[in-house]
Amino acid sequence: AGRGGWRSGPRGRRGARDRDDHQVATAPAEHRAIEVHVPETITVAELAHKMAIKASEVIKALMKMGQMVTINQPLDQDTAMIVVEEMGHTAVIAALDDPEAFTEEEVQQAEAEALPRAPVVTVMGHVDHG
Repeated sequence: AGRGGWRSGPRGRRGARDRDDHQVATAPAEHRAIEVHVPETITVAELAHKMAIKASEVIKALMKMGQMVTINQPLDQDTAMIVVEEMGHTAVIAALDDPEAFTEEEVQQAEAEALPRAPVVTVMGHVDHG
């Protein structure tokens, strides 16, 4: 009477399904030392993007140094260079007119904006507000 009828649900299958759900651990990616151009001020997110790591890793490194920061908070050049060196990359001081200081996305966006394009023409009718 109380044993596995049609209303009791998938009793024996749950354990089998849970056993198949184990996660496969992946090896960490190879660490490559990147030459990072550091401007006078840079946000945590931009710095992480230049080093090709997650912003949370940069925040974690700054917390170890005793600084509580957010992802959008700007860092001065000295602090950013220390973080870059801590992460195992090479820090280079970027001049204001240094083209390497800009990320690849910023350069591509600027190039896209510089190209001439056809004008956008919109035909609008009259609206009678009466």
